Amino acid sequence: MQRPLYGPLQWGAEIAGLIILLSLLSYIALQWGDLPEKIPTHYNFSGQADAWGSKSALLYLPGGALFTWIVLTVVSFFPSLWNYPVKVTPANAQFLYLCSLNLLVLLKLELLILFSSIIYFAINEQNLPVWLTPIALAVIFASVLFPIWRMYRLGKYV
Repeated sequence: MQRPLYGPLQWGAEIAGLIILLSLLSYIALQWGDLPEKIPTHYNFSGQADAWGSKSALLYLPGGALFTWIVLTVVSFFPSLWNYPVKVTPANAQFLYLCSLNLLVLLKLELLILFSSIIYFAINEQNLPVWLTPIALAVIFASVLFPIWRMYRLGKYV
């Protein structure tokens, strides 16, 4: 079975992700000359900066975002190699592949938004909002667990 075709949800998330990624890289490039020599490089759970480093350390975040985007994009082309919570059969394969594709596309978008938020606050030398970490974790876990639950629940009946 081959990878399902992209629908409006997948295309919208991919385009939004590319716009965020390009905006992130552009923002860093435009702000680079004005950045202080020391910027926050780590935040604790309450959003307080607890480690500082040179501004070149800021390049790890967009590098990580780009790497994550590339890896998840490449992985999305091989749905038959993924693990599923139910046995893949010819009857349910398309449903399972579409659920997992949705998971990957939305996860990429969410991670890009999270990376961009952290970079924005680091560049502006601000603490992270206290709500950012729990909300980000809740959204990411929900967007991973819901499709898995859906595959498990409906995948055996499709």
